[in-house]
Amino acid sequence: MTAAEMLHDVRRFRTRTPEAPREQCLAAIAGTLLTIQGARAWGGEYPRPVSVARIFRHPYQVNEVPHLIVVPDEGSRLGPCGHDRNLYEDQFRLAVYGYADGDDVVPPSTWIARLTFDVQRLLRQALDPDGVLAPLAPGLRFLEESIDAEEYRAAFTLRVVVVLRYALGMDL
Repeated sequence: MTAAEMLHDVRRFRTRTPEAPREQCLAAIAGTLLTIQGARAWGGEYPRPVSVARIFRHPYQVNEVPHLIVVPDEGSRLGPCGHDRNLYEDQFRLAVYGYADGDDVVPPSTWIARLTFDVQRLLRQALDPDGVLAPLAPGLRFLEESIDAEEYRAAFTLRVVVVLRYALGMDL
């Protein structure tokens, strides 16, 4: 089977759970981000375990950092997948928010850069053949990223489009 045939193989995109595909995607990403702990690729580790939530909170509402939030974003689009009448492509937009504090040695801008790097790396790995997004999504795209660093706390917003594919007849 060629790569193009595999991409349009309806069996690959049939759901294995009754949960909505967008919810499966959000849950999988949140679960993956919970694995940010211990020694990191940048050579160190976070001062506390990274917490992950699925409900948005403003930076001043979060006491324990580093903290990540995974929520749907505006602008998702659902439509047919090319000329294939058996598949629908859902360009699902989501946002990952991250908060980190500085300390006496490392400024918050450094911690937030490290946290952003870890999030991006894990989201790319989630698409690997054995990754948590592999059964649902053939791809993702990072959109705009914003960082705001103050004296004691920094925050980032990372907007992402995850391409989900649904088989025809699947209940959305």
